[in-house]
Amino acid sequence: MIPLQLSLSNFLSYRDGHLDFSGMHTACICGVNGAGKSSLLEALTWVLWGKSRAESDDDVVRRGATEARVDLSFRCEGQLFRIIRTRLLAKASSLEFQVGDGGGFRTLTRQSMRATQEAINEVLKMDYETFINSAYLRQGRADEFTIKRPAERKEVLVEILSLNRYEQLCERSKEHEKHFATRVQMLKESLQRSRLAIAERSQLEARRNAIAADLEQLRERHTEIEERLKFFNAQARAREQFQQQLVRLEQQIQQLSTALSRQHTQLERQARTVQELEVLLAQEGQIAQGCARYQQLHAEEAALSERSKSHKDLSEKRTELERRLDEARHQRELQLQAQKSRLDTLLLQRGEAQATLKDAAKIEQGLADLARAREVLNGYDQRQREFFPLNGEKDQIEKDIHRAYSDLAAQIAVREQQLRQLQQEMGRRAFHEQTYQKVSEKIEQLEKKRVYQQRVAEKGLERREFEGRLKLQQERLRKELEQLAEKTQLLAAEGESACPLCGGPLDGEHRQQLREQHQQLHAEIDDQLVLLTHQISTAEHEVRVLRGEYAELVRELEQLPSLLQQQAQLRLQLTTIEAHRTQIQQLRSEIQEIGTQLERGDYAHDLKKRHAELLQQMQLVGYDEKDHAMARAEVDRWRWAEIKASELARAQRQLAQLESEIPALEATCGTLHTELATHDYAQDLRAQLATIHQQLNALGYDFNAHQNVRKQVSEHQHWLSRHAELIKARNRYPEERSILQEAKKAWQDSSEQLASLQQQRQIQQRELADLADPSEAIVLWQLEERTSRARQEEQLSELGAAHQRLVQIAQIESQTTQQQRELEDAQRQQLLYKELSRAFGKNGIQTLIIENVLPELESETNRLLARLADSQLHVQFVTQRAAKNAKKLIDTLDILIADARGTRPYETYSGGEAYRVNFAIRLALSRLLARRSGAALQTLIIDEGFGTQDQQGRERLVQSINAVADDFACILVITHIHELKEAFQSRIEVEKSHQGSQLQVVL
Repeated sequence: MIPLQLSLSNFLSYRDGHLDFSGMHTACICGVNGAGKSSLLEALTWVLWGKSRAESDDDVVRRGATEARVDLSFRCEGQLFRIIRTRLLAKASSLEFQVGDGGGFRTLTRQSMRATQEAINEVLKMDYETFINSAYLRQGRADEFTIKRPAERKEVLVEILSLNRYEQLCERSKEHEKHFATRVQMLKESLQRSRLAIAERSQLEARRNAIAADLEQLRERHTEIEERLKFFNAQARAREQFQQQLVRLEQQIQQLSTALSRQHTQLERQARTVQELEVLLAQEGQIAQGCARYQQLHAEEAALSERSKSHKDLSEKRTELERRLDEARHQRELQLQAQKSRLDTLLLQRGEAQATLKDAAKIEQGLADLARAREVLNGYDQRQREFFPLNGEKDQIEKDIHRAYSDLAAQIAVREQQLRQLQQEMGRRAFHEQTYQKVSEKIEQLEKKRVYQQRVAEKGLERREFEGRLKLQQERLRKELEQLAEKTQLLAAEGESACPLCGGPLDGEHRQQLREQHQQLHAEIDDQLVLLTHQISTAEHEVRVLRGEYAELVRELEQLPSLLQQQAQLRLQLTTIEAHRTQIQQLRSEIQEIGTQLERGDYAHDLKKRHAELLQQMQLVGYDEKDHAMARAEVDRWRWAEIKASELARAQRQLAQLESEIPALEATCGTLHTELATHDYAQDLRAQLATIHQQLNALGYDFNAHQNVRKQVSEHQHWLSRHAELIKARNRYPEERSILQEAKKAWQDSSEQLASLQQQRQIQQRELADLADPSEAIVLWQLEERTSRARQEEQLSELGAAHQRLVQIAQIESQTTQQQRELEDAQRQQLLYKELSRAFGKNGIQTLIIENVLPELESETNRLLARLADSQLHVQFVTQRAAKNAKKLIDTLDILIADARGTRPYETYSGGEAYRVNFAIRLALSRLLARRSGAALQTLIIDEGFGTQDQQGRERLVQSINAVADDFACILVITHIHELKEAFQSRIEVEKSHQGSQLQVVL
């Protein structure tokens, strides 16, 4: 895969970005940390496989945006392809896969994203994991394989070659082996139980015959009990019917009593209504007088209301004229007040101007003193400008010294807090150990229950199979009964001449014998059906019990995974607590060391030295802030003279103007004061007001008399409603009196009917007392009937169990051979999976693959070293070496390097030679992994490959990359080292601004 064009929109830190790989062979992606260099690689992996360092799909969308989009064009095996992947915030992603077709693209997108991703993987011939282990050299991982100990290098190869799936196969094989081992043990136990069961047959047959005899006697006694119980039940039903009749009579009496009480209440209410109407009719004369007085008072109130309206209109006009007259007077008072205020102000200003002119000589002397004070202040200002920078630096250094002291004190506090936390965790060790012991015991109990659960499952399966066989046998017997019934019907329908079954001669004696044989056979089949029904019921009950037991075991075993996880966590906590001892000792030593530094003042030596130098320079400047303040105060003391000088000139100009304005204001104030004293204003308003007063006096309206008439009208108004009530009462009285007579008659009829029902109740109560109560006898006989039935059920259960057990023993005899074959098959399966677990283990197929891969890896590494080291180095991988006792070989993975001085282990090399070996082996692993996936390694990406190297190491890596550059179509190196920009053919500069990361390609 060779990238050609990459476009980003709102992806991670990029708002918009476009990168053209055309013309790039070896390129450096450079920029400061956090600029967005690695985000370019994240964009490549996300658009190709939908994976990145983001925790969720929405995290790839740039903050503030709603949709992220990455567009990549690349060439693979000479063919042009294009992938567009988008993510809409909080919604689904979309994926578009296209192939170059002439001047445009043709879609290869399938129906689902998963199918489209599979098509992309088929074209690339690698997935995400293969890519990051082959084409992508991650930061700090270039020498991961070589720096490991020989025993750990195989584990690195297992991870890089993705051999972990064989570990999964090994675990699955072990689970199958464990399953068949349990199966073997269960089959052995089942065979042993079968042999013991077969030995019980003779005892069970004798027991079955004895139970059948007892059952026949119990059936006869049960028939007698049922007859007695029927007799007493008939008596109880008769007594119950009589009681029900008495209950119905009681209900009628109760209902009639309730109705009688309701009728009495209605009678009293109707009597009160008639009485109220009679009282109202007796007041007819008094109501007529009250209505006449109301009409007289209403006429008087209407006349007074007309006079009240006229009086109100005149009063409103009078109030308006008085208001306008007050406004005219108030306006002249305001004019007089304003003119007086203006005159007082001018007189005050004239006095102030005259006083200012008297101090002219004193102001001139003050100006001279102000000039001398300002000259002294300028000298102090110059020394202040020299002093302040030195003083600011001194204050900053004092803050830095105090900060250094605070940092050391804070380190003590942090370590003391860590020490307390570690001591608290050490104190919880006993609790964790006790909890770990309890959890381990619980897990052991659940493991035993899991084995028992498997046995319960097998037992339930066996019971269900047995139940199915019983039902089949039951169906067969029912068919035999139907056939037997058909034969019996034929015997009853035919004459005596021939047998309906065989056609032979049949006389009466032979016909009777056939009927007796059929009846006997019918009885035997009925007994077998009864027994089968009981056996099926028993089998169903056993299956239900086993199913409940199995469900209970499942509920108990649900906690096993969480307990295993808790056990692992507790084991890790105990290991961590054990490691706290060393940390506690180290923290105590560090606290004591830092405390000693603080006591001696052994910190910030350079800052304290600079502080002393600044104090000497400040002393040479000779600046005193108090003297400076006194000089500033002297200038402020004489600044009044400068202000007074301007006031003196202004007072001379103002005095001439005031002398011309004051006489005119004095004349205006005199005129206004005279008008107010003599009331010489608004004469027309005064005349209108006098006319209104004359009209009010002529009207003669009395408000109190009007209110008295209104009160009397209100008091007599109720006679109107009383008159209306009188008319209604005159109309209702005949009807209400008739209703009262009917209510009295109904109440008397109900009282007579209630007395009759009460007499009938007394007669029936005496008759019920004469009847005997058979309830006690029924209870006794029911108890005996239940006891008899229970004993029959027990006997039937025992009979069915015995018969069922005999049938089971017969089946067990036939199943023993099958179980023996199953045991042999389970033993073979156990051995097979045991062999598979060894084959899939670390010493099996994994070791074989690694041994097959190592020659290829060795050859590729030496081919690269021939160019990196001018054929001066040769690598050899050794997988076995002699143990110390020289009697056996042990597995290892040593790296031996041959040079001009001989062959030595890799661990003895350092510097440039070791670096070239590291680079060659890692690159050979990348090519090997790519070839195993079927892809050609055309692009190489190195992320921060220079970050942990010194200057010489960086130069070696650049030389190594240039040595193998011809083997790749594109090499991208990500780094934040500024001085390495010119070491590559092209560079991609990444910068970050407020609009996001920005790209710039420099060729």
